[in-house]
Amino acid sequence: MDGTHTPPAPCPGPLHRREFLRLGLAGLGGLTWTELLRRRARAGTSRSRENTALLVVWLHGGASHLETYDPKPDAPAEYRGPYGAIPTTVP
Repeated sequence: MDGTHTPPAPCPGPLHRREFLRLGLAGLGGLTWTELLRRRARAGTSRSRENTALLVVWLHGGASHLETYDPKPDAPAEYRGPYGAIPTTVP
């Protein structure tokens, strides 16, 4: 190889590739949006939602789950984690 790279010829059609993808995704999004609105209208608002909560703890490179969620403060020293337990209302 001589190190030169000739880019491929552009698409000869009326649309460039990015425009084609943009229009295709917009059309697909429009179809799913109308279906979502239709289903929401069909479902109505008679249902009440339960209050829910979600807690996600992402410990990228942090302490292990063994030390943070189950420190085993009453276990022998060789099984205990390096972090002690703190007083909480959780049993």
